[in-house]
Amino acid sequence: MEKSILQVLVVDDELETVEILTGMVEAMGHEVTPFTDPYRAIQHFIKKPGDLVLTDLNMPHIDGFEMIKQMIKRQRTTQFIIITGEKSSTTVFQARNLNISALFFKPVFFDQLELAIQQVNQKKLYWIEKLQEVAKH
Repeated sequence: MEKSILQVLVVDDELETVEILTGMVEAMGHEVTPFTDPYRAIQHFIKKPGDLVLTDLNMPHIDGFEMIKQMIKRQRTTQFIIITGEKSSTTVFQARNLNISALFFKPVFFDQLELAIQQVNQKKLYWIEKLQEVAKH
């Protein structure tokens, strides 16, 4: 399977979770920019959006859904994976309505996350290929 290196932002207010997720994503061969502050993540995203954002939902001052909405306004091609401890039908419906690539309830396991990230990568490669086809004509 073809693979590209993804630019990934990891956002969670818990430093330990950020460190664990960062280690997992780096072990998959991708580049990670970690954040424990969602506002700083948004500021970074405005300058350098990246391919994928892994985020928690329950964070102080701004929740993950609001952060995602602000990011989507600025860059529609970035994909999002939510990893949360909040198990509710509201969470599932909101994630679905935002077209989130994957939703995991904590704890997330390496194999689950790796498969979801591979799917994000395949989607990215698909659209790059389509752009290249258009550029040839």
